[in-house]
Amino acid sequence: MKSPSDIVPTGKIKIKADGKVVKKVRLKKKHDGSRTVKLPRLSDGHHTIKVVYPGTSKTKRAVKRNLYVWVR
Repeated sequence: MKSPSDIVPTGKIKIKADGKVVKKVRLKKKHDGSRTVKLPRLSDGHHTIKVVYPGTSKTKRAVKRNLYVWVR
């Protein structure tokens, strides 16, 4: 997640696969609003991935557009 202002987003991010939280990571100032995450192994088939940032008192909540993946 990127912030268009000078405020660097910090806090917890949830990564969901098919509506279930599969990973939680913390976004710190040193990450400069961007983070790379390795997801746990998903079962074979289609999956919908969503990244949710709940926001803070200084930043708004953000939800990334769904990413659709196929695992073989």
